[in-house]
Amino acid sequence: MLESKKFMLGKVDSTFFIPDKITYFKLKRKSKIYQGIRVQYSRIFGPYIGGVILSQDLDTLIDLAIVSFLRNTLFNLPFGSAIGYINAPITEEKIELINQYIQYVRSNLGIDILLPDEGTMDLADVFYAELSKLDEKYSTNILFYDNLSYAIGIITLIKFALKGNFNVKIGIFGNNPANNELFKLLESLGSEVNYANLSSETDVLVITSGKKIINTFNENIIRAKILVEGSDLAITYDAYNRLKKRGIIVIPDILSNVGKILGVYLNWVNFKIGKIKFNEDEVIRFIYERINKVLRDVIEENKKYNDLKMSCVSLALTKISNTYKRTYGNL
Repeated sequence: MLESKKFMLGKVDSTFFIPDKITYFKLKRKSKIYQGIRVQYSRIFGPYIGGVILSQDLDTLIDLAIVSFLRNTLFNLPFGSAIGYINAPITEEKIELINQYIQYVRSNLGIDILLPDEGTMDLADVFYAELSKLDEKYSTNILFYDNLSYAIGIITLIKFALKGNFNVKIGIFGNNPANNELFKLLESLGSEVNYANLSSETDVLVITSGKKIINTFNENIIRAKILVEGSDLAITYDAYNRLKKRGIIVIPDILSNVGKILGVYLNWVNFKIGKIKFNEDEVIRFIYERINKVLRDVIEENKKYNDLKMSCVSLALTKISNTYKRTYGNL
């Protein structure tokens, strides 16, 4: 069963979980053939956009696309959502496969903004290669903002959870290129920061990569007081409910992983106007203000649910419903 179905059961029609389109295609490297998949979930609010990861099952891809769609809606971003994968081992030479994947999607699947994601982050420059033709400095800024915007998003939400007090122990778990940026910024705010494991005794544990890595088989080892799901679908729905019952505060992926897509949005604006409009300070200010604006709505909604994840989902579904009604009327 889809993870997204578990937390939206009874709240949406079953058709909500059906993507617009799922495309399968072949990728070749030397004598080997690999499968590529692109799940284009929705473009009601704007063009398809989403990452390319390595080796995930189709249900997980659909779940990731749905989480992305809900997040983009919640934060009023003019994007749809999509996700894709290359069924190749991480040890395989990736650059040739990724180039083939990008060219196939751009040639056959219409407007779909491809982004680096888990397993392909080290080749972010390949995804942004076309933009470097516009301005080399612009392409460099995108790579920098990927890490900066992710870190700023995480820090803004930690500040919310800690009520502004950063004088705590914070553990970072995962393999994400933004970890170094996050580590430095948290240290500069006065936190004691360490790279941690799931069972580390910390005030805050930030999960920066991995899918379904906290589940019903291991949630009991979590000792952090606050858990930040900085990677989409890092925590299964059943584990989320158990953690909540244990009194652990979980900042869900819909909120925690928003920094990067807000940074992508600003760079998309830069690309559309053909010049650098948002500098580093403006990126930080925009992300901080947009997250805090949404947090005010989430806190108000949370008075009904006492559940941050459900509060985010409820707000996003209301926006989606209102958009459908304005577009198609009462069906």
